[in-house]
Amino acid sequence: MRTFVVSCIVLIFLAAAAVAGTYLAMRHLNMFETVESRYAGQCVPVVGVPGVEDLAADKALKRVWLSSMDRRDDSEGVRGAIIAFDPENPLDTASWRDRTGGIPTVFEPLGVDLYKDEEVHRLFVVNAADPSILIYDVGERGQLDLIQTLKDPRLTTPNSVVAVGPRSFYVSNASQGSGRGLLAELSFLLGNASGSILYYDGSSLSNAASELKYANGIEISADGSQLYVAETSGKVVTIYDRNLRSGVIVPSGRLLLDGFPDNINRLDDGALLVSSIPAPRAFAQHRTDAEHLAPSRILKLEMPIDLASVPEAVFQDDGNALSGATSAIRLGQNLLIGAYAENKFLLCN
Repeated sequence: MRTFVVSCIVLIFLAAAAVAGTYLAMRHLNMFETVESRYAGQCVPVVGVPGVEDLAADKALKRVWLSSMDRRDDSEGVRGAIIAFDPENPLDTASWRDRTGGIPTVFEPLGVDLYKDEEVHRLFVVNAADPSILIYDVGERGQLDLIQTLKDPRLTTPNSVVAVGPRSFYVSNASQGSGRGLLAELSFLLGNASGSILYYDGSSLSNAASELKYANGIEISADGSQLYVAETSGKVVTIYDRNLRSGVIVPSGRLLLDGFPDNINRLDDGALLVSSIPAPRAFAQHRTDAEHLAPSRILKLEMPIDLASVPEAVFQDDGNALSGATSAIRLGQNLLIGAYAENKFLLCN
């Protein structure tokens, strides 16, 4: 009888632990949150540019660079594109064509970033299909000329890139695995800290930071003294102090978010726009099925970042206007918001 009672107590304890664990997991994934649409301006959809993963503003050309990939097309040989979009002339055919000239042939662009000084004008692009970082020279009319392709065994899952020189950059490496499949999803849910930041100084690649929980969006401060990295499964933006000469970064703070941060882009005033995934389960469903809507949220982080503050949501949508927003950037009075799998992006004022 005593053994039976003990066994019952153990079973009740295990059941309670399982229920509590499930509840905590669901809460971590924001499955009890309702996202209401709100935005102070007006947005119109620009249809026909699929899977806009990241954006980079180019004030010199008065255009926004878009990385595009039709992620719902599973046919063989599907190739991504880099587009130079003119927000003031959205119907101009030049705003819709791929600027890469078909090079490379195997191409799935993710993060993009622009570098410009008095001598060079360059676009840095993450190619997830053949893990590498591509550096393009930008011509006067926006044509792209590939001048360097950087590959390395440590670039297992490159995600986002930020340029800090004519050929130097930091790149986020989401995890040590392939980043795809069931094991990758399980690793994300468990918060596996195998992500990293790699630094290329123009001649060699080195490890700048490790043990990150799915390293994603990456950006640098206007003066170059700080680096910001989105740890998506950790629900934080990690701040690093950066040595301008050596490129060495040292963690100096973490901003906790109520969502799962994706790409980060800096505005002219130094503030950051962070695309935050409010509901990762809905986002995962939307990636494979367009009928499933996923809410979107864009946060604005003012400088200096107050680690105790709650970031302002400058754009929020329940998924009807745009599902699964991944990136946002402003050029002039125009705000552009991209999405991972939609066949459109938003042009807002």
